[in-house]
Amino acid sequence: MDDEIKLLFEFNESDFTAPYQFELFKYWQNLKQGRLMPARSEIKVEDLKKNLPTLMLLDFDKDKETFSFRLIGTACVKYYGELTGKIMNDYEQHSQAVKRLLWSVHHKKPYYGIKNLANLNKNYISTSFIVLPLSEDGENVDKLLVSHHFY
Repeated sequence: MDDEIKLLFEFNESDFTAPYQFELFKYWQNLKQGRLMPARSEIKVEDLKKNLPTLMLLDFDKDKETFSFRLIGTACVKYYGELTGKIMNDYEQHSQAVKRLLWSVHHKKPYYGIKNLANLNKNYISTSFIVLPLSEDGENVDKLLVSHHFY
C-alpha cells in the first residue's frame, strides 16, 4: 500500500467529506477560545456521541516522540484492528502517519487529510481525517484527537 495522501493545512467546510468532521473542528475551535489549542479535560464525551465510532485519541510522549492509542472507535477498529494501548511507532506500516502526526505536534495546528486505503481488509476504500492537537498546559501538545470518515 502506498502512502499517497492529500493534506490540507488550511481548510474550510467544503473540504470535508463528512459534516461531522467539520462539526468536530468547529467544536475544537470554540473550545480553544483564542489559545493555540484546547485541553482534553475540556472535551465532554456527551458532546461527541455521534463522533465516537470514528474517533481516535492518541497520547503523545514528548520524551520518546511516540504516540499510543488511548481510544479507538469501533469504525476505526473495523479497518485498523484493535490498537488501544499500543504504540503507533512500533508498527512500520504507520511510519508515515507518525511523521504527519509529529507535524501537528511541532506546529501545534490541526490538519485534514484524504487517503486511499487501497486494499485494506479486502475493501477498496478511502478515508478522510481531521487531526486536532490538545494540550493540558496550553503550550505543549500531549494528545491528538482524530476523526475518520471511511467511504
